[in-house]
Amino acid sequence: MFERVMDWLEAAEPFEHEQGFGDHDIQVCVAALFYHMIAIDGVVTDDERQQLHSLLQERYDLDETQLEQLTLDGEENDRQSAGLFPFTVILNRQLNAAERQTVFDQLHHLAMADGELHELEQGMLDHVKVLLKLSQTS
Repeated sequence: MFERVMDWLEAAEPFEHEQGFGDHDIQVCVAALFYHMIAIDGVVTDDERQQLHSLLQERYDLDETQLEQLTLDGEENDRQSAGLFPFTVILNRQLNAAERQTVFDQLHHLAMADGELHELEQGMLDHVKVLLKLSQTS
């Protein structure tokens, strides 16, 4: 999926050659953002991982095998990516503002999974809010 995003970004005329992204691509982007949030402070706790699974399960109604695969795909794509921009490009193209706000709200929930908002988590929230083109007052 990361390669598809990069191909799209590098295309000479990206707006004339619409490339659709499927439901799985969107799910992987969300999972990658979610994983990045729980890992940004350098420690992934069991509580954070449980919250990640819970949010993905609630959001996508997956069975255990699908949930585990999506979690692994999200983690792998996050590790391969140089940043959050490729994921937010897809989400901006495929989700409306209310859906992007929901993703952001879920990211905030994950940031608080360990009971505190680390400065790196706050920085990521601020950055993602801009990347997802959300109102600065929300």
